[in-house]
Amino acid sequence: MQKKKLGLALGGGGAKGFAHLGVLEVLTSAGIEFDIISGTSIGSLVGACYVTNSLEALAQEACKISLTDIPRLLSPTFSNKGFFTGKNVLDLLQRHMGTHNIEDLDKKFAAAATNLNNGTLEVFTSGDLTEAVRASIAIPLIFTPVIKDDHLFVDGGIVEPVPVQACRAMGADIVIAVDLFGIQETTDGEAVAPPAEDKTVEGAMGYLLSISNKLSLDNLLDPIRFGGSKWNVLSILEETLATSQARLTELRLLQEPSDMTLRPPVSTVGILDFHKGTETIETGRAYARSKLDTILALVGPK
Repeated sequence: MQKKKLGLALGGGGAKGFAHLGVLEVLTSAGIEFDIISGTSIGSLVGACYVTNSLEALAQEACKISLTDIPRLLSPTFSNKGFFTGKNVLDLLQRHMGTHNIEDLDKKFAAAATNLNNGTLEVFTSGDLTEAVRASIAIPLIFTPVIKDDHLFVDGGIVEPVPVQACRAMGADIVIAVDLFGIQETTDGEAVAPPAEDKTVEGAMGYLLSISNKLSLDNLLDPIRFGGSKWNVLSILEETLATSQARLTELRLLQEPSDMTLRPPVSTVGILDFHKGTETIETGRAYARSKLDTILALVGPK
């Protein structure tokens, strides 16, 4: 009897995606090996590290990031296409992952991006791995988009937050999805309440604001107060993206259901909270442990 192919669809969510590392650590330790990986945004980045055996290196880097490191890693730019280029992050990843074409990898891999020329989903299953990941993580207005073959590519989460269908298309019989925006639960199964106030972008905003002042870009990044919270252009954009991603994820998982969807409780981690690597990875670990028996029952013996 032929063994069923196991697929993993990793959703987007910026720094929330460090939870993917904790989840994968637990599943790998339990002997679960995925044949097919698809990812959107940070999910494509973690998935790329999985297929190049560099997850441990990424986890080590994630645990080192401090609040003051965030601007340097994101590589700020005052381009009219976005606030950050992400160049330093990708340079760091490429040092660990190496240079690969997707079609030459030992496992099947897909990175989901959005083609702004026609508003369609672009699933990269061949070509340069780093370029595909860079296109997939290009959160609109936050990261500069990728231009390839006269097409403009941004974050895949705009149309496909958790790429289950991509896993199915590559031949997965069983698909486990990891959703970072849906209704999340604790390890005890209780729903997680959203945070009262999100201070996600403090470090990056401080850096950008100092540059803004020097360049006399008046009012561009000035905070406003509403409802007891501080808001600015990035935090408003981030909250807008998080809200739309949650609703779209719910809809897409109804249309293209996984065999099991994991939802680690990362609602208090912001999209740019890369300095929370240690705790976010641990959140993923703890959640995966709480679901391990159910996962093993689904995927069967080693």
